[in-house]
Amino acid sequence: MPFIRALNVRRALTDVGVLTPAQQAAIFAAVRPETIRAIQAAQDMAWLDITLSAELNNAIFAVMSQPEYRRWSRAMALHVIKRSMVSGMVEAALRLFDVTPQGLFKMMPRGWGATYKDAGVVTVAAVPPLSTRFAFVDLPAPMRTSQYLETIAGGMETVFDMCHVDGKIVIERGSGVDMVATWVAARI
Repeated sequence: MPFIRALNVRRALTDVGVLTPAQQAAIFAAVRPETIRAIQAAQDMAWLDITLSAELNNAIFAVMSQPEYRRWSRAMALHVIKRSMVSGMVEAALRLFDVTPQGLFKMMPRGWGATYKDAGVVTVAAVPPLSTRFAFVDLPAPMRTSQYLETIAGGMETVFDMCHVDGKIVIERGSGVDMVATWVAARI
């Protein structure tokens, strides 16, 4: 059974509060009360069944356009990173070592393992100078939906914010799931 750290799902539930009252009502009507209770009761570092995250994300996706949902996922993931125990170290490394998106994306397999358990693997291949390709292998069914892939892509786009570059993640579906990150030089 695949799992996700509760911290990420709890943040998504909290960030529903910034949406319009109509959007919030539609989300809470679509998500089972026992799902909400399980998310609220979980400690941040606990593992939650991925289906709880998928249920919440699907309900949120349903009240937004795809671009709005991608921006929302990106902002939510950035909140998680900024509140994490390693945020100070990440900020210091970015300032001291001029870290690039490619450098941060190389760490994605470790981040994936810290966020997900029994949820497939991700491999990273740099495509110089300003691109990186990700292959997602053995993703469980709840994570292969368009909605969940948008959640993942939005979270990955936080790298662009941290490195002060403009970029995007494109989802490619074929026999598996790949994503390609491309970016332009640093913003001034």
